[in-house]
Amino acid sequence: MTESRLLEQLEALAEKLGIRVRYENLRKTAPGLTGGFCRIRGEYHLMMDKRTGRQERVGFFLEALRRFELSGIYMTPRLRSLLEGMGDRGREGAVSADGDDSRDPGFQGDETVSRATGGDG
Repeated sequence: MTESRLLEQLEALAEKLGIRVRYENLRKTAPGLTGGFCRIRGEYHLMMDKRTGRQERVGFFLEALRRFELSGIYMTPRLRSLLEGMGDRGREGAVSADGDDSRDPGFQGDETVSRATGGDG
């Protein structure tokens, strides 16, 4: 599977889960930040700098999507394998597809999980 096709599938899965995906010029507004996953007023957002590479975007999607309960959602075997590839990391107290994260003690209220670049940006 090509990275382009994989990104299409990850974007579709995020949409199915109600996650708003945004590609923005983060380097201008938040130097050093390449992207992050957050919840604002109960709505999930995955933001990435529009200049991040495909491989880094895939990483952001995988980190965010692993927080959700995905067992009842159809996806290709390759995509499921990638999502389950990190074992149980991030799966304990997973968020249900309807956004009920009351079981997730690590995701209380509005929260941001972000990643900075290794250089000056």
